Amino acid sequence: MPGLTTAFMTCAYLGGAVGSWLGMRAYGRLGWLGVCALVAALTAVALARHRGGTRRTAGRFRRTAAPGPGTTGQIMAARAAATSHEETS
Repeated sequence: MPGLTTAFMTCAYLGGAVGSWLGMRAYGRLGWLGVCALVAALTAVALARHRGGTRRTAGRFRRTAAPGPGTTGQIMAARAAATSHEETS
């Protein structure tokens, strides 16, 4: 999947460039206090997005809840029954 890797790398480089530019601007105007304020603000935005926002997941990366204790055997038996049913049809 070369396209996906290229997209990830492009976003990583753009994020680094924007972060460097913002840090330089903050340092130029307010010194290290401005850089620290910028980092605190960006951290607060990231935390708020992580804690609150809507969750977007791709189908194959979606995490499912772990089965409760003792249910793993039942799940495996159900999958085996479904598979054997599909093979005989």
